[in-house]
Amino acid sequence: MTLPNNTTSPEVLKDRLEKFALGVLQLTAPMLRELETRDIALQLRRSSSSAYSNYGSACVARSHADFTSKVGIAYEEADESRRWLRFLKNANLANDDDTAPLLAESLELRAILSASHLTAKRNRHTRRAR
Repeated sequence: MTLPNNTTSPEVLKDRLEKFALGVLQLTAPMLRELETRDIALQLRRSSSSAYSNYGSACVARSHADFTSKVGIAYEEADESRRWLRFLKNANLANDDDTAPLLAESLELRAILSASHLTAKRNRHTRRAR
């Protein structure tokens, strides 16, 4: 995946989270028909779309505290998505060729959201110290 120079701009990150959630929808569509994978597919769909939704909410947050909270939730949901993708892979419930790109993207999104959340928390403490 080729990214623009500023890979952490809000719009680029929103786009990446949306593409990630859409990729999860495609991966999990056939899994919804199978009893063995249905619940996992639904959980993965919820967590990936929640990461996208919460980051979008963070971008229009009414306060710094609201932004920090929403980015933290987006991070948690991206991390949950990573865990479900890894579980599908390790349990041989999904093809490695299908899960590998999504797993790699989930790791990158998780790292970006974690850094953003830590920066927001640090900035909140800096604001309070003034």
